[in-house]
Amino acid sequence: MPGRTRRNIADIVSLALYSRGRLQALRQELGLDYDQLERGILHIYTDRDEFSRAVEAARVMRQFGLDRDTVDIDQCLAIEPALGG
Repeated sequence: MPGRTRRNIADIVSLALYSRGRLQALRQELGLDYDQLERGILHIYTDRDEFSRAVEAARVMRQFGLDRDTVDIDQCLAIEPALGG
């Protein structure tokens, strides 16, 4: 992974973590109560090469403090049963 890409990922992760923290603080400060979910986003790849690049990007994001998991088909179906048809 080129150094510039790695730096961009570090910046994106930093911004994402800051933004998430500010939103959580704002909800608490203002006593906002709504049906927010904090389960993450499920990205689905149908192309092996794209998936491979995403796996590497996720690995780098974890190094910068952002929890990102790579899951297989069975785990996808456990997370989102509606994908099973």
